[in-house]
Amino acid sequence: MWMIKRFGLFTITVLLLGSCIHLPRDVRIPEVWHRKPVRASDLTLRQQVAQMIIVRVEGYYYSSDNGYRKKVERWVADDQIGGLITFRGSVDGTFTNLQRFQRLAPLPLLVAADFEQGVGQQIEGATRFPSNMAMAATFNEENVYAQGRVTALEARGMGIHVAFAPVLDVNNNPNNPIINFRSYSDDPELVARMGSAFIRGAQEHGLMACAKHYPGHGNTSTDSHTSLPLIPGSRESLEQMELLPFKAAIDAGVGMVMVGHIAVPGLDDSNSPATQSNTITEDLLRGEYGFGGLIVTDGMEMGAISGGNWTGEAAVRSIEAGNDIILLPLYVDQTIDAVVQAVETGRVSQERIAASVNRILKLKEDLGLYEERLNLNRADVQHSVGLAEFRTAARAAALESITLIKDKQNLIPLRPGRGKTLTHILISMDDDLMQRTITFSRNVEFTFGSKRVKTFFVNDQLSPTRIRELVNEAKTSSRTLVTALVRIHMDKGISTIDSTHKQLLEILSDENVSFVVVSFGSPYMPALDHIPAYLCAYGYGGVSMRAMSDAIFGRAPISGRLPVNLDAKHPRGSGINKEALTKVFGEMLRNSPPLRGDLSRAFAVLDSAIREKITPGAQVFVAKGGLILADTAFGHFTYPNEIPLEGEEALPVTTASIYDLASLTKVLVGGTLAMRLVDGRYLVLDEPVWHYIPSFRGRWKDRVTIRHLLTHTSGLPQYIEFWRMGIKPDRVIDTICKTDLEFEPGTQVLYSGVGMILFSNLVELVAAQRLENLAWSWVLEPLMMESTGYNPPEEWLERIIPTEVDAQGRKGLIHGDVHDANANFMGGVSLHSGAFAPANQLAILGMLYLNGGVIYGRRLAQEETVDAFITPQILNDGSESGWAMTWQLASATTEAGSLFSPSAFGHTGFTGTSIWIDPMTEVIVVLLTNRVYPSGENAERIREVRRRFHDEVILEVQRSMPGT
Repeated sequence: MWMIKRFGLFTITVLLLGSCIHLPRDVRIPEVWHRKPVRASDLTLRQQVAQMIIVRVEGYYYSSDNGYRKKVERWVADDQIGGLITFRGSVDGTFTNLQRFQRLAPLPLLVAADFEQGVGQQIEGATRFPSNMAMAATFNEENVYAQGRVTALEARGMGIHVAFAPVLDVNNNPNNPIINFRSYSDDPELVARMGSAFIRGAQEHGLMACAKHYPGHGNTSTDSHTSLPLIPGSRESLEQMELLPFKAAIDAGVGMVMVGHIAVPGLDDSNSPATQSNTITEDLLRGEYGFGGLIVTDGMEMGAISGGNWTGEAAVRSIEAGNDIILLPLYVDQTIDAVVQAVETGRVSQERIAASVNRILKLKEDLGLYEERLNLNRADVQHSVGLAEFRTAARAAALESITLIKDKQNLIPLRPGRGKTLTHILISMDDDLMQRTITFSRNVEFTFGSKRVKTFFVNDQLSPTRIRELVNEAKTSSRTLVTALVRIHMDKGISTIDSTHKQLLEILSDENVSFVVVSFGSPYMPALDHIPAYLCAYGYGGVSMRAMSDAIFGRAPISGRLPVNLDAKHPRGSGINKEALTKVFGEMLRNSPPLRGDLSRAFAVLDSAIREKITPGAQVFVAKGGLILADTAFGHFTYPNEIPLEGEEALPVTTASIYDLASLTKVLVGGTLAMRLVDGRYLVLDEPVWHYIPSFRGRWKDRVTIRHLLTHTSGLPQYIEFWRMGIKPDRVIDTICKTDLEFEPGTQVLYSGVGMILFSNLVELVAAQRLENLAWSWVLEPLMMESTGYNPPEEWLERIIPTEVDAQGRKGLIHGDVHDANANFMGGVSLHSGAFAPANQLAILGMLYLNGGVIYGRRLAQEETVDAFITPQILNDGSESGWAMTWQLASATTEAGSLFSPSAFGHTGFTGTSIWIDPMTEVIVVLLTNRVYPSGENAERIREVRRRFHDEVILEVQRSMPGT
């Protein structure tokens, strides 16, 4: 009927006992340790009955005198119970405890666990997947198969053989307080497809799957942990709904079925629990459906069964009904005694017991348990549990599962930024609300900025006064986020938010507060009409909370679809798709507010510069408030008919052309890296450089700090021609360390590329990575600058604007190599020069600063750090230096023109590049030229072009602003 492929790890040839097993001192090898399979006839009656019992253990530490540990050891060694179900604990603790008990068992123990969301649901350190309903929200069976596979590999690596999963209950009752998101869906076909995928993934990789809770626990509002639920419906309707997934599971080869403590009058009018119904279990499951695997009861300690019969009678009735395994009997010794007595008195036949025991023993043989317990070791666990590959699979499924149910006001994604604030209200009826949501709430605070988020935890009913207080708080913020945690847990009886929490949402709506509701756990809401935006994660594991964080801030696309019907407007299969944020600028229609005119006068300045051969071409990007005013290009790579590239005519500059940024590298890579390193506590701005580079000592040098390097106040010279000195590139830092300072640090400003070269070395030291790798992974990749970088690859060459001819001793036209001679000498990678980029990508850096360190929904730098880096620096005599950290103030140079606000900052590059950012007007202006072609002489002409161009741009922006 069913076959399980033996996983290779567990078919290792049996080795000599003494060479394979390392026993703790207090664990004895049993006198009878079967090294080969046995049958029921090889066991006494009591041993046979004990093989049908599974008891609880945990993966926490048990001391040698722990009372429960001693009980389990006796049940295992003396009574020879058949198996264990493990709950909670760590990977190491679980493995250690299971191996201890296995060593005591004359027959291998069958070990099971509730792994509905993967091994990590119970065991810390293993991989946890989203809930079943979340997995179904992906509508992707490959995700569920992968979950089954990962669960199998991790479980078997730890010595666990059965997953009490998948849950095949159809959640066709939204008020169900115990199944809910543990179910895949309210659609039996979807439940069947997803459940079968899990079964295949698990069993094809060596783990027995167990379909539960037969014949279907979905259509009830009663928790079977407390009392006996009654599932309504005729035989015909039950076949179409509740039973359909279980039939599909049998067809998929499931090896085990768990019977629930539920009464189903449509199948057995005696109203007996299914676990005690021969009609439901033996006649229907084994007879009509032909299931030949193992049948296990749900936990016998649950109120639905323990409240009706004492432990012994409940077990006997369950065996009479056709169950092979009694799970978690309330009293183990009494249960075994009662079943033995039932056989001895003729109530239960010896053949009935033997049939179940032989199934159990056959499963242990098929799963390779005799070989496993001799060969499984701790080293294997480290290579099979919690692997990055497994976590990636869980994360991918979680990201696909997040479902945007509605977004009436286009509030998603939330967009943190400078000056924006958030009120975050977390609601639940659980006392541990703060602890359970810490992954999500901390991410929200980090992304928005902790000082800009007001967080309120509500885990009880709300009074009208408290509701009013929360609403008033929400009114003071740019946005409001409401996080609802509705846990599904035994004995709780809750499937949706509290009525007073619903009142809070209604009043927020009535008061016209723009708010988003995020649901962790049950997706069901009393009503959705008053909620502007609603997202569901269908669970509250860390993997789902991290996925929700990525979704609401636009770091990941949203593609989940409802696997259940919420109401008529939000049926199963519905959901709003959202793309991940990949653009930081929006398009602006010409002549629309706030820009009523155009930039023709500014562009005329560039046209004139090209005619006057100040530069062959130019690239321009202008934005205001995140909207693009100009993204355009002028002229050609070179002057027509003058040294064309590779014998061709001069190519026209386009918006995709790439320029040598020269000193703009300092702000793009150097400044951004510095901010991130400061936030990461790699750097302390006012710490002396010699603490990082001990050889940087000497007159005044002991007082040079990182701040001095970044503000050009270190006293290091402006330029040293390392490339002419006959030294090797790896001796550049030694040369700098031996160079005398030109003035006392902090007393004056001398723009110094040498200082940034020294900082390049310091950055590599503290981050323990090569600068080129750091630039990509810490700056360019997060900023999504795919056409920006050092040492451009050959495929970029046709887009790269050439610079100078025969510059500084190099022969011919410099094209695709860095113009700066020192950067070229050092391999093209430095923080003083070397980066290439188009204008529209460089402008992204401006938005990082305008947004206070947030880009694409991610926080790359703390807002306080961003502000510190653009704050005017003060010299030792109290005067302003004209510089911030890596940035020059617009007011301190004429090249920015005269019309930027006092808070504007920017930088220029020798090749003819510049960027200026004005926080007050939210204007970004990037102007890239190759004014060094064919010669870098006469730099003053480009300075005048910059002044005129920037003034014309700002004049047009000012004319377009209201009230001007």
